[in-house]
Amino acid sequence: MHLAKKKSAVTYEYTTVTRGSVQNTVSAVGTLSATATVSVQGSASGIVDAIFVQAGDGVQRGQKIADINTTGNPNQRQLSAVYSPIDGVVSDIPLGIGGAVLGRGSPAATTLFTLTSHTDTLVINAPVGELDIGSLSVGQEAKITLQSAPGKTYTSKISRILPLATTTDNVVTYTVQCEIANKDGSLRPGMTASIQFILQKESDVLTVPNAALRFTPETAEKREDAKPAANAVTNALTGGKASSTGGNPFGHPTGNQSFFDGEKEEKSAQQSAKTHKTLWYTDENGKLASVAVMAGNSHGVKT
Repeated sequence: MHLAKKKSAVTYEYTTVTRGSVQNTVSAVGTLSATATVSVQGSASGIVDAIFVQAGDGVQRGQKIADINTTGNPNQRQLSAVYSPIDGVVSDIPLGIGGAVLGRGSPAATTLFTLTSHTDTLVINAPVGELDIGSLSVGQEAKITLQSAPGKTYTSKISRILPLATTTDNVVTYTVQCEIANKDGSLRPGMTASIQFILQKESDVLTVPNAALRFTPETAEKREDAKPAANAVTNALTGGKASSTGGNPFGHPTGNQSFFDGEKEEKSAQQSAKTHKTLWYTDENGKLASVAVMAGNSHGVKT
């Protein structure tokens, strides 16, 4: 006796077409640094006789910051002054008073101070892979977040793309720079920043989860009730009443089979091309029907 296998009922989980913003991005992680860093050396050899600043002090260009005794003898003083070449901040003082100094004419000249530009503006250096670098250009918008400022997003633009590549473990990257305002002084050089470079952005557009665009009924090609409803495209995407093919698509939540398959879509600079896609829904009689749509930008979760 042959027993026919009973088919299990198919149920669906519905989603809703909503309006929102979709942006196509390239992600990178970079480090904050001062816009300029200067190593200060003495003009003559000798020993450090006096230091007039401390690490963290602000300095002005032309300000006297140290004296070097060029005789090398603490009992005989012939002083050569050291001046700050920039307006900035003292970030490091490697030598103390009495330290030996080789002047800048020496092949191994001694660094007396490391100065950085004022930190009211910082620069982010972010490595970007060779597959994505061609999508970036100076002036493109960037969104920046930092672990030190949770919940806050900074807006910047690409200020420079350095021409030389860096190769690490056979991975080629290029350094992309963005400036970030730091008027309140809360940001410091060395902090890690996450950056989203905005390639394309569309606002107030109709969106659906990407999984809905991937969904295809297993027997769609064999079922007569899986008919296209091209004349319902406008009503389907505006949430209005569809024509003779049925009611409002995507609008009656039932069942427990989800469009979402849990796969994470890879973000890519190539996602911006518009393509023809199909959205499926059930009509007033509970039968499958489809709507032809034009899919645009995707940020990896919605299109």
